[in-house]
Amino acid sequence: MIQEGISVFQKIIVKIKKILHSPLESFLAAFFIAVSG
Repeated sequence: MIQEGISVFQKIIVKIKKILHSPLESFLAAFFIAVSG
């Protein structure tokens, strides 16, 4: 269950990366790491 959720989140991040190509990617990655603990 959790693994599937992470997979979906990663797919969303990939889409965001393709759209943005900006330092915001690093922020999102750091945010996700902080949230996931």
